[in-house]
Amino acid sequence: MNYTWLKEVKDTTVLPDEYQEIIDLIGLDNFIKLLNEFDKSAVYISGKKLLPLLIQFIKQNKEIPTKKIARMLNLSTRYIYKLRNSG
Repeated sequence: MNYTWLKEVKDTTVLPDEYQEIIDLIGLDNFIKLLNEFDKSAVYISGKKLLPLLIQFIKQNKEIPTKKIARMLNLSTRYIYKLRNSG
């Protein structure tokens, strides 16, 4: 189903809270894009899958002091040291 008809609806507050939260975050147009692409799919988004990119980011930014990058990423300095010295 194409969900572009949602743009014509005046009151989207009748949608479930989870949908409303997504609309508030990314807007109705992007919500419609997600619906059109992933309707009837279970989509699970986890930051854990981004670990290789996190390690790459930390290693690319060695000039940023460990304490500063730890605060920036909300991680412990010990974890930053571990990631910077990994493989």
